[in-house]
Amino acid sequence: MRSIFIIVIGLVLTACTTATTQKYDAVLNKWLGKPELELVNSWGAPDNVYQLADKKFIAYYSQHNRYIPKTTYRYQPFYVGGWPYYDPINDSSYQVISEICKTTFTIEAGTITNWSHQGSGCVAQ
Repeated sequence: MRSIFIIVIGLVLTACTTATTQKYDAVLNKWLGKPELELVNSWGAPDNVYQLADKKFIAYYSQHNRYIPKTTYRYQPFYVGGWPYYDPINDSSYQVISEICKTTFTIEAGTITNWSHQGSGCVAQ
């Protein structure tokens, strides 16, 4: 029973991630056929550019931090009148996970012809 529950939770989380990535894909699809200048005016100066004879690759990097609450806490005992009391140790109450996304656009003759993205931070805002 427990293994079925874990499988169901995994599928639900995968579905949520896929749906968010699909939204980002939809945002990027709108750029196909648009001029390079329009992209740079909207997204800003690219973080990296690679030029070939007939193609140009423009890359943008982004990073988002996700904060996950910790589920376990450490306690330090102290005694008053022989009775133990427990105070939480001064510790961060969350874990920070950095999610990074690299989005690359392919430019041919000044027009966006393709795109790709890599990383867990590639989500539509």
